[in-house]
Amino acid sequence: MKMKKGSIVVRTKDALEEWILYMLNGVEQTSLETIALIENISTLMDKTKNELKEKLPKIYNKDLVEVLFMHPYTKIGFLMNNLGLHRDTASKYLRELEEIEILKSIKIGRSKFFINLELFDILKTVYNSTYTKICRRKSITSVYQINMPKKLKKSRHIKGKIIK
Repeated sequence: MKMKKGSIVVRTKDALEEWILYMLNGVEQTSLETIALIENISTLMDKTKNELKEKLPKIYNKDLVEVLFMHPYTKIGFLMNNLGLHRDTASKYLRELEEIEILKSIKIGRSKFFINLELFDILKTVYNSTYTKICRRKSITSVYQINMPKKLKKSRHIKGKIIK
């Protein structure tokens, strides 16, 4: 059985305990960052829910809030498919959410996307933090964006207005 070079160093230098502690520290740090991310998103969901109840009580429902947090963006189709709404109703809901500044719309080609700005900021902060750590290790200089549709990634509007 072939052993990797790192395995030989750990075995021959009696560094197994040090290596295990290093790995456990990495797991602990990742866990703490993930817990903080989940808490931030949960707090934002509660804030959004309360804001909807207060400002748009006629359209508020728990499922709507959940759809708004499925991705950092939404589309009319998401509301139609997940809430069983007619296209006109879904469009009206999204416009009202934009009016109270929960969402911001952008048009790319024939599609209209509605960005959940605060959720996007939370995810961008985590992504930028992770990306910075990777860049330091690998001397990477190019910038990558979080998982979004290709058209949305290429949009200058997104890069200039939302991704800073």
